[in-house]
Amino acid sequence: MKYTPEIADTICERVAACEAVHQFAGTDGLPSESAIYDWLNKYPEFAEKYTRARERQADRMVAECREIADTDKEKMGAVERDRLRVMVRQWGAERMAPKKYGARLKQEVSGPNDGPIEIADASRKLLDMLDRRAPSGTVG
Repeated sequence: MKYTPEIADTICERVAACEAVHQFAGTDGLPSESAIYDWLNKYPEFAEKYTRARERQADRMVAECREIADTDKEKMGAVERDRLRVMVRQWGAERMAPKKYGARLKQEVSGPNDGPIEIADASRKLLDMLDRRAPSGTVG
């Protein structure tokens, strides 16, 4: 099947609507799953649209989590099922858009007295330390 921007748009709309590529690929006049993934490598404009579609998909999943969590009291009998559904959507959103929905980790490194680390100084100190530990008679 030949790539067209219209087919690319259709694929991206279906992805954004939370449809899995493997479920719709090869149906409704769309290319096979392998062709879609080949197009992602071959056509940068399609890869960009697809990336935006995946972000929209993650946004939709997060919205669905809120809908599930905000259930009416009469639906309380299905709490465990809803909890699982929320966890699955949250997990999916974290993996599809980690910068937006993933856990935030912050790591800081500082030198003496919370000052900056001089890379050259750190390398020199490491080499000096290794030289002191080297057995005598070894060539350095």
